[in-house]
Amino acid sequence: MNVIYLVLVISCNVVFRVEALDNVTLHKDFQILTADNDLWVHLAKNCRNASYSCIKTSVYDYLKFVLENPGDVQFTSFLKFPRNSYEYTPSDNSSSPDLNDEDKYEMPLQEVSRSLTSATKTFFMTHDVELSLPGTFFLGSVLKVSPRSMDSNSTILKLEVDAKEPNDTAVGEGRIFFKKIRNL
Repeated sequence: MNVIYLVLVISCNVVFRVEALDNVTLHKDFQILTADNDLWVHLAKNCRNASYSCIKTSVYDYLKFVLENPGDVQFTSFLKFPRNSYEYTPSDNSSSPDLNDEDKYEMPLQEVSRSLTSATKTFFMTHDVELSLPGTFFLGSVLKVSPRSMDSNSTILKLEVDAKEPNDTAVGEGRIFFKKIRNL
Protein backbone atom coordinates (compact mmCIF):
# COMPACT_ATOMS: atom_id res chain seq x y z
CA MET A 1 0.00 0.00 0.00
CA ASN A 2 2.87 2.41 0.72
CA VAL A 3 4.07 2.18 -2.89
CA ILE A 4 0.61 3.15 -4.16
CA TYR A 5 0.56 6.22 -1.95
CA LEU A 6 4.06 7.22 -3.08
CA VAL A 7 3.07 6.94 -6.75
CA LEU A 8 -0.06 8.95 -6.00
CA VAL A 9 2.02 11.69 -4.37
CA ILE A 10 4.45 11.83 -7.27
CA SER A 11 1.70 11.98 -9.88
CA CYS A 12 -0.51 14.44 -7.99
CA ASN A 13 2.09 17.00 -7.06
CA VAL A 14 2.02 18.68 -10.47
CA VAL A 15 -1.77 18.76 -10.72
CA PHE A 16 -2.82 20.52 -7.53
CA ARG A 17 -1.98 24.04 -6.47
CA VAL A 18 -2.14 24.71 -2.77
CA GLU A 19 -3.34 28.30 -2.50
CA ALA A 20 -1.74 28.81 0.91
CA LEU A 21 1.72 28.24 -0.57
CA ASP A 22 1.57 31.15 -3.02
CA ASN A 23 2.91 33.62 -0.45
CA VAL A 24 5.99 31.55 0.43
CA THR A 25 9.33 33.26 -0.06
CA LEU A 26 12.10 30.75 -0.66
CA HIS A 27 15.68 30.90 -1.82
CA LYS A 28 16.01 31.55 -5.58
CA ASP A 29 17.90 28.30 -6.33
CA PHE A 30 15.35 26.28 -4.38
CA GLN A 31 12.48 27.86 -6.31
CA ILE A 32 14.07 26.68 -9.56
CA LEU A 33 14.45 23.13 -8.23
CA THR A 34 10.89 22.96 -6.90
CA ALA A 35 9.06 24.70 -9.74
CA ASP A 36 5.59 23.22 -10.32
CA ASN A 37 6.03 20.81 -7.41
CA ASP A 38 3.71 21.78 -4.58
CA LEU A 39 4.74 18.90 -2.37
CA TRP A 40 8.37 20.05 -2.28
CA VAL A 41 7.35 23.66 -1.66
CA HIS A 42 5.04 22.51 1.13
CA LEU A 43 7.86 20.46 2.69
CA ALA A 44 10.31 23.37 2.43
CA LYS A 45 7.84 25.74 4.04
CA ASN A 46 6.79 23.50 6.93
CA CYS A 47 9.95 21.48 7.59
CA ARG A 48 12.85 23.88 8.05
CA ASN A 49 14.54 21.18 10.16
CA ALA A 50 14.61 17.93 8.24
CA SER A 51 13.03 15.65 10.82
CA TYR A 52 11.26 12.45 9.91
CA SER A 53 8.11 13.33 11.85
CA CYS A 54 7.76 16.71 10.10
CA ILE A 55 8.20 15.17 6.66
CA LYS A 56 5.78 12.35 7.49
CA THR A 57 3.15 14.78 8.77
CA SER A 58 3.53 17.08 5.75
CA VAL A 59 3.23 14.22 3.26
CA TYR A 60 0.20 12.87 5.11
CA ASP A 61 -1.48 16.31 5.09
CA TYR A 62 -0.71 16.70 1.39
CA LEU A 63 -2.20 13.30 0.58
CA LYS A 64 -5.32 14.10 2.57
CA PHE A 65 -5.66 17.36 0.61
CA VAL A 66 -5.24 15.56 -2.71
CA LEU A 67 -7.61 12.68 -1.90
CA GLU A 68 -10.34 14.89 -0.48
CA ASN A 69 -10.44 17.11 -3.57
CA PRO A 70 -14.12 17.55 -4.44
CA GLY A 71 -13.65 18.49 -8.10
CA ASP A 72 -12.28 17.07 -11.33
CA VAL A 73 -8.62 16.04 -11.43
CA GLN A 74 -6.58 16.33 -14.65
CA PHE A 75 -3.37 14.30 -14.22
CA THR A 76 -2.04 14.56 -17.77
CA SER A 77 -3.38 15.60 -21.14
CA PHE A 78 -4.78 12.10 -21.66
CA LEU A 79 -5.79 11.01 -18.12
CA LYS A 80 -8.61 12.70 -16.23
CA PHE A 81 -10.57 11.86 -13.06
CA PRO A 82 -13.90 13.70 -13.36
CA ARG A 83 -16.15 13.73 -10.30
CA ASN A 84 -19.18 11.48 -10.71
CA SER A 85 -22.58 11.74 -9.04
CA TYR A 86 -22.07 8.69 -6.83
CA GLU A 87 -22.16 9.46 -3.10
CA TYR A 88 -19.89 6.89 -1.47
CA THR A 89 -19.94 6.36 2.27
CA PRO A 90 -17.35 3.87 3.47
CA SER A 91 -18.75 1.15 5.68
CA ASP A 92 -16.78 0.19 8.74
CA ASN A 93 -17.06 -3.60 8.78
CA SER A 94 -13.73 -4.08 10.49
CA SER A 95 -14.84 -3.04 13.97
CA SER A 96 -16.75 -5.50 16.07
CA PRO A 97 -18.85 -4.50 19.08
CA ASP A 98 -17.26 -7.15 21.33
CA LEU A 99 -13.89 -5.40 21.55
CA ASN A 100 -13.00 -3.64 24.78
CA ASP A 101 -11.07 -0.34 24.93
CA GLU A 102 -7.66 -2.03 25.17
CA ASP A 103 -8.18 -3.92 21.92
CA LYS A 104 -9.32 -0.80 20.02
CA TYR A 105 -5.92 0.92 20.34
CA GLU A 106 -4.08 1.24 17.03
CA MET A 107 -0.49 2.09 16.40
CA PRO A 108 -0.08 5.51 14.73
CA LEU A 109 1.15 3.94 11.49
CA GLN A 110 -1.88 1.65 11.34
CA GLU A 111 -4.20 4.57 11.97
CA VAL A 112 -2.61 6.65 9.19
CA SER A 113 -2.66 3.69 6.81
CA ARG A 114 -6.33 2.99 7.57
CA SER A 115 -7.21 6.66 7.10
CA LEU A 116 -5.37 6.93 3.76
CA THR A 117 -6.89 3.66 2.55
CA SER A 118 -10.36 4.96 3.36
CA ALA A 119 -9.67 8.30 1.63
CA THR A 120 -8.27 6.51 -1.44
CA LYS A 121 -11.33 4.25 -1.70
CA THR A 122 -13.62 7.26 -1.37
CA PHE A 123 -11.68 9.13 -4.09
CA PHE A 124 -11.82 6.24 -6.55
CA MET A 125 -15.51 5.61 -5.90
CA THR A 126 -16.47 9.28 -6.37
CA HIS A 127 -14.37 9.86 -9.50
CA ASP A 128 -14.52 8.24 -12.93
CA VAL A 129 -11.42 7.56 -15.02
CA GLU A 130 -11.31 9.00 -18.55
CA LEU A 131 -8.42 7.87 -20.69
CA SER A 132 -8.00 9.48 -24.11
CA LEU A 133 -6.82 6.78 -26.49
CA PRO A 134 -4.15 7.58 -29.10
CA GLY A 135 -5.54 9.32 -32.17
CA THR A 136 -3.35 7.31 -34.53
CA PHE A 137 -5.08 4.01 -33.84
CA PHE A 138 -8.34 4.94 -32.13
CA LEU A 139 -9.13 8.32 -33.78
CA GLY A 140 -9.29 10.15 -30.44
CA SER A 141 -11.72 7.83 -28.68
CA VAL A 142 -12.12 8.04 -24.90
CA LEU A 143 -12.20 5.05 -22.54
CA LYS A 144 -14.34 5.78 -19.48
CA VAL A 145 -14.20 3.58 -16.37
CA SER A 146 -16.92 4.21 -13.78
CA PRO A 147 -16.97 2.46 -10.40
CA ARG A 148 -20.30 0.99 -9.32
CA SER A 149 -19.66 -0.80 -6.02
CA MET A 150 -16.76 -1.91 -3.87
CA ASP A 151 -16.36 -4.80 -1.46
CA SER A 152 -13.40 -5.57 0.75
CA ASN A 153 -11.51 -7.25 -2.10
CA SER A 154 -13.41 -6.52 -5.33
CA THR A 155 -14.90 -3.70 -7.35
CA ILE A 156 -17.62 -3.63 -9.98
CA LEU A 157 -16.76 -1.28 -12.85
CA LYS A 158 -18.60 0.01 -15.90
CA LEU A 159 -16.48 0.37 -19.04
CA GLU A 160 -17.53 2.68 -21.88
CA VAL A 161 -15.77 3.60 -25.10
CA ASP A 162 -16.78 6.92 -26.60
CA ALA A 163 -15.79 6.25 -30.22
CA LYS A 164 -15.23 9.22 -32.49
CA GLU A 165 -16.37 9.05 -36.10
CA PRO A 166 -13.50 9.30 -38.59
CA ASN A 167 -13.53 12.41 -40.72
CA ASP A 168 -12.94 12.18 -44.47
CA THR A 169 -9.80 14.34 -44.53
CA ALA A 170 -7.93 12.06 -42.13
CA VAL A 171 -8.61 9.01 -44.29
CA GLY A 172 -7.35 10.43 -47.61
CA GLU A 173 -4.14 12.17 -46.51
CA GLY A 174 -1.73 9.26 -46.92
CA ARG A 175 -1.58 9.31 -50.74
CA ILE A 176 1.04 12.00 -51.31
CA PHE A 177 3.71 9.46 -52.26
CA PHE A 178 1.44 7.80 -54.83
CA LYS A 179 1.03 11.17 -56.61
CA LYS A 180 4.80 11.74 -56.66
CA ILE A 181 5.46 8.26 -58.03
CA ARG A 182 2.93 8.82 -60.84
CA ASN A 183 4.68 12.06 -61.81
CA LEU A 184 8.02 10.27 -62.27
